[in-house]
Amino acid sequence: MGKSRLVVLTCLSLTVSTAAWPIIISHEADDSEHLRLASDYPDPIVLTRNHAGSADGMGTWIGEDWILTAAHVAEGFRTGDPIGDEGRLIVADVATHPGWAAEMIDLALIRVADGPSAIDIVPLCAPGDLTGATVVFMGAGDTGTGKTGPAAADGQMRMARNAVTVVSKKHLFFEFDASDAPSAVDLEGISGPGDSGGPAYVEQENGVCVVAVSSGQDTEPTGGAEGRYGVIEIYTRADVQQDWIESKRKDE
Repeated sequence: MGKSRLVVLTCLSLTVSTAAWPIIISHEADDSEHLRLASDYPDPIVLTRNHAGSADGMGTWIGEDWILTAAHVAEGFRTGDPIGDEGRLIVADVATHPGWAAEMIDLALIRVADGPSAIDIVPLCAPGDLTGATVVFMGAGDTGTGKTGPAAADGQMRMARNAVTVVSKKHLFFEFDASDAPSAVDLEGISGPGDSGGPAYVEQENGVCVVAVSSGQDTEPTGGAEGRYGVIEIYTRADVQQDWIESKRKDE
């Protein structure tokens, strides 16, 4: 399957990169802070089929046996495939959102046959006004900076923050700003190759919830260069798809 990224979000009239990157950060940032603070948040699951240490994508545990991820990641898995956790988990079922092909609703659920005993289950966020909201990205794919773009993969989990710049009914959009930009937030970053399907967390008083998953990247502002300053990150909203998510879980 390889490190995947959504190719074209035709419903948004955007040309989008096909790689989902772990976390691309500011070239002036202290990488140790992105690594250290990752432990403050629930760990996503690294989804891989070859178990050679390279992430095909990411997912979020939303139930004991249920993983929320991107459709373009999940469609590479079949019932019976080993998935994540060094192959100790087995896929029991895969459900992609019915609006994936026609509407680019890049969401999927993967049910595992026997979930691990100790996981961080993250609730879905309630729908709300997300304009300007700061979210937390998590990932363990390729890393790099806004100057280099994706450069290497070390398998370590990183976190980054970004502020929503545009909200649609199905997607959230984030611009990758250099740290000296007026609109930059503390520990600004975006996802990288191998981070597709990974969560965007919203911090609440009683913990975090997952609001969206990593789907694609509009590279038109950067002349086709991925993971550079000015690129537009695209996440598919999960908060507005709770009816579909819950209906699939009840079908188990």
